[in-house]
Amino acid sequence: MTTMSLHKSAKWNPGLRSDFEYRDLGIAAATKGKVLARVFRGKEPCCGAGESSTHHLVFEDVGEVGIEPDDNWYQVPNIKHEVLELSNDFQMIEICMLADFPTKEAQC
Repeated sequence: MTTMSLHKSAKWNPGLRSDFEYRDLGIAAATKGKVLARVFRGKEPCCGAGESSTHHLVFEDVGEVGIEPDDNWYQVPNIKHEVLELSNDFQMIEICMLADFPTKEAQC
């Protein structure tokens, strides 16, 4: 089945994190829950550590990383990560296998 998500008719919704809005790309339904693909973007710029996402991330296993347009990464399940800074034009595609996965707040 061909699945499309067109920018001109995009619907942005609240989701996992309150400081982002999400656009489902329809892949979870098309793959019967095997894969999740969505675009997410920050609702507003963020300076300093917080619940946002980023130009700068800290990953438990590699430390602080500056993210530039067209960069990508793979993060293993359950790794602690934190957003340090978010630009006003931040937008990212997230792909997860399985589509439904547990998320819990990391303990400091």
